[in-house]
Amino acid sequence: HAGSMLGYDRRAEQGPWLVRVLVRALHSHAGYVPWADVEAIDLERREIRTNLHAPQDLVRAAGR
Repeated sequence: HAGSMLGYDRRAEQGPWLVRVLVRALHSHAGYVPWADVEAIDLERREIRTNLHAPQDLVRAAGR
């Protein structure tokens, strides 16, 4: 994995524009799933089953 989001998941206007765009592009597949919506975790297959249709956007999930 390319590393952490370095705080770019917390605010839409975080950091310099170019860095923000690059970090978001690298993590475009990332999302937020509330723990209550997790049904099962399969560590061998590296899968998480949820009762959601799609994860929430990280920035919107942070409420900012």
